[in-house]
Amino acid sequence: MTDSTLMLRQIHKNFIQNGRVSSQAFRPTPKDKNLLSVYNGDAIQAKDAFTHYTEILDMSSCEIMAVTGNEIRQLR
Repeated sequence: MTDSTLMLRQIHKNFIQNGRVSSQAFRPTPKDKNLLSVYNGDAIQAKDAFTHYTEILDMSSCEIMAVTGNEIRQLR
């Protein structure tokens, strides 16, 4: 992951409050073994990640939000 790598997070409609993505969208859940599941934007485009998530995995997402590798490193 480089500083400019986009990490693509699927956003469920329940994680949108007052038209904004809530922080709940970035909290790991037991179904993800308490790890945050994201797609590596260096390996897959956002549209393809959305298609994979919603059609192949049959999961629910209404949009994708991306954070950069640099943003992630700043939070460590």
